[in-house]
Amino acid sequence: MDPVLNKALKKLSERAKELECIHNVEQAIKNSGNSEEKLFKQLVEIIPRGMQYPTICEVQISYGDNTYESDEYSDSQWMIKSDLLVDNNPVGHIKVVYTQSISPESGKQFLPDEQKLLENLASRISCWLFVLMIKSSKKQLP
Repeated sequence: MDPVLNKALKKLSERAKELECIHNVEQAIKNSGNSEEKLFKQLVEIIPRGMQYPTICEVQISYGDNTYESDEYSDSQWMIKSDLLVDNNPVGHIKVVYTQSISPESGKQFLPDEQKLLENLASRISCWLFVLMIKSSKKQLP
């Protein structure tokens, strides 16, 4: 196959995985029933599938005093991270790690688009958390 075409197909395949990940995160938010625990347990399974190497990808979500991790999560030197912000205050983070080096052509472990995907997911989840905070404060009003 033509190398230029092969490279274009690989990029297209990666974008398709990212779009599917975004869609699956939106569905999880929609079906969470306002349960942080339910959502975060689903997200640690969904997010790796949007990464370039899902079979060696693990996720940790920290929110408040709680931490949610994919089954084989352990800290790694190959990591990207994005903070969860509510009302511009950090309330947690999402870490995505690769459990082994992949020696990519670019010399970087993660694609720039993977970092962008993580930042977008963190932003969307942060908005959801903000809405939950507003809903819970309205319940406490007289």
